Amino acid sequence: MERAIKQKLLGQYFSGNRIAAALYGLLGEPIGKSVIDPMCGQADLLLPFKEKNRINGIELDKEAYYNAVRLTSNDNIISGNVFDENILDSLTLDGYDVVVTNPPFIRRENYKKATELIEGSLTTKQICHNLAYLVKKVNTLNSQQKDKISTYINSASGRTDIAYFSLILCIVITKIGGNIALVVPSALLGREYSVPFIELLKDLFEIKYIVNDVNSVWFEGIAQVKTSLIVAKRTDSSSAQNHIVVLDVFKRSLSENSIFSFLENGQSIIEFIKAKQEIPQKCEIQIIAQNDFANRLRIDATSKLKPFCTKNCHFTNIESLGISCGQGFRSGANACFVFEKVGQQYISKIGSLDIEPVKDYFLPLIQSQKVLDKNYSVCSDKYLAALLFVPKRYARTFDIRTIDDSIQQSYISLPQALDDYLSKSELYEIKGTPVPKLSAVRTNAKHDSNDVRFWYNLPDFTTRHQGTVFVPRVNGSSIVARANFNNYIVDANFITFWNCNEDAPSEWILALLNSSWFSILCEETGIVMGGGALKLDAIQLKKIPIPILEEKDIQDLNTLGIKLASLSSDASEPIISKIDKIIFGKIGTIDQTTLRKIQSIKKEYIERRL
Repeated sequence: MERAIKQKLLGQYFSGNRIAAALYGLLGEPIGKSVIDPMCGQADLLLPFKEKNRINGIELDKEAYYNAVRLTSNDNIISGNVFDENILDSLTLDGYDVVVTNPPFIRRENYKKATELIEGSLTTKQICHNLAYLVKKVNTLNSQQKDKISTYINSASGRTDIAYFSLILCIVITKIGGNIALVVPSALLGREYSVPFIELLKDLFEIKYIVNDVNSVWFEGIAQVKTSLIVAKRTDSSSAQNHIVVLDVFKRSLSENSIFSFLENGQSIIEFIKAKQEIPQKCEIQIIAQNDFANRLRIDATSKLKPFCTKNCHFTNIESLGISCGQGFRSGANACFVFEKVGQQYISKIGSLDIEPVKDYFLPLIQSQKVLDKNYSVCSDKYLAALLFVPKRYARTFDIRTIDDSIQQSYISLPQALDDYLSKSELYEIKGTPVPKLSAVRTNAKHDSNDVRFWYNLPDFTTRHQGTVFVPRVNGSSIVARANFNNYIVDANFITFWNCNEDAPSEWILALLNSSWFSILCEETGIVMGGGALKLDAIQLKKIPIPILEEKDIQDLNTLGIKLASLSSDASEPIISKIDKIIFGKIGTIDQTTLRKIQSIKKEYIERRL
C-alpha cells in the first residue's frame, strides 16, 4: 500500500520534536513518572520523557511501531490496536501519571476502508464495546463517573470520529493527580460529537493550558490545520473555579526546533506564562474561566434570537468551525497604488498609464461596494479597481543602479511609463508626507545583502488578502457576504473569510455568512455609525456564537452555498430560508411561522438604524 494512502487511512500526522518538546515543557518536564501514549505513532511525544520516566506506547501501524521501538530502545512499546480487548487488559487499572497523545484523525469516508485494509483495525461498534468494558474495570473513576462515560460511549452516533473515542480513552486511563497532554485540531472543539469529551474534561480535570497554532503552521506541508495543545490535571474534586491560560502562538514564534522560539536564556514556557509576558506578533496570553471553556459563546439574554433557543444547544465560533477571518489588503497609499480602469487607461489620483504596456503589473482589486452588483459572487473583474503590484526583483532603472553589483543582474527594469509614474509618486504628498515616507509604505523597503526591495514593492499577499468570501466592514443596508472564488485581491474595506483546510470546499461559508442567524447577530454586535451604517470588525465576528454543526449540516450548507453563488439578492429568498432551517434547526423548532418572525427581526434591525 502506498505510504500516502496508508497515512490517510490511519489518520497519521506525526507530531515531530517541536510539539513534543512543547508538551514536555508545559508538563513541567516531569521525572520518575509513568507515561503512556496509547496511539504513539513513531513515539515523537514519548521521546522527551524516555530518559527520566517509565514510558509506554501502543501503535497499530507496523512501520511506525518499529520506528518507535528503534527510537526509544524500549520494550514497553506494544504493536496493536489500543482498543483491542487484549491490549486494554494490559493497561494499568490505576491509571498513568501522564497520558500524552496526538490521536488519529481519520476522515469518515476513509474509516470504512481502513477497517477493511488495515490489519488490526476495528469497527466503531467493536471500539464502543471494548471501551465500555475498560470503563467498568478501571480504578480511576467512581461509579457515577463510570455511568456517565458509559452513556456517552453507548450513545455515540455512527458518524462519531475515531478521535472522540481516543480522547475518552485518554481521560479514562489518567490517574487521579496525573496529567493529560493532547494534540488536537482546534476545530475539534467546535464539533457536536466532541461535546461529551469537553464536558468530561471540564468535570474531571483542572485545565491548565491551551496553546493555539494561530497561523496553522505546526503541521505545514503535512496538513493545513489549526492545532491546539491541551494540558490538564486530573482531580478528584470540582475545578469549576479554575482559570485556564490560553496562549495564542503566531508563525513568527516558530523555529526549526521550537514553537516557542521567543523563550530566552533557558527560560521555561511555564516561567514565561507565569510572568504574563506577551510578544506582539509572536504570542498573546489570555485567562478564561474553566466554566467558560468551549462554551463561552452564549446567546445574550437580551438578544432577539434568545426566544428561538428552545433546545439545550451548544455554541462554537467560526474559527472552531475551521474558518479563518481577517481584514483585506491595505496598500498604505491608495492614491499611488489603486487605479480605476477608464477606457484604455489606468487612472489614479497621481496620474494615468496606458493599460497595454503595463498590464502585467496590475491585479484586479475588490475595493469598493459601489462596483458590486446584487450577485452573491464576484465573477468578473470588468468593473473592479486595479492594484499596482511591482514584484520583488523588479525596480526603476535608477534604483537598480544603487544595488550591489553581485545581485544587480537579477533585477529587471520596469517599463519606462511605470518608472516615470513611480518617480512622480515619490514626490506626491498625502497629508504632508511623501508617499515613500508613509508609515505603511516605508516598511516595504528592505536592504538585505541578497534581497533589496523598494518602497513600491508591495509585500507578498497572504490568504486573508484573497479570502474566498468577504463582507463589507461598513454596511449601509443589509449585510451581504459575497464569494471571491477567482481569488481577486480584497481591499481592507472588507473582512475576508477562508477555509483553514485548503482542500475542503468553501461554498458552505458563503451560506453560513448569509444566514439570518449571522446577519442578526452582526446587527446586535456591530457599531451603528452616525448615518445609520453598521460597522463590523473581524474580532467581533470571530466571537459570534454559531450553533455546533455536524458534518452533514456543513455538506447541506455547501450545496446551498453553491446555488447561492449563482444568484442575485432578488432571487435568493428561498435559498436563505433553507439555510435558516439548518442553522435555526440546531437550536429549536423551525417552521414557516418561525422563518417569518426571523425575517421580520432582520428587517426591523435594518430599518431602525437607517
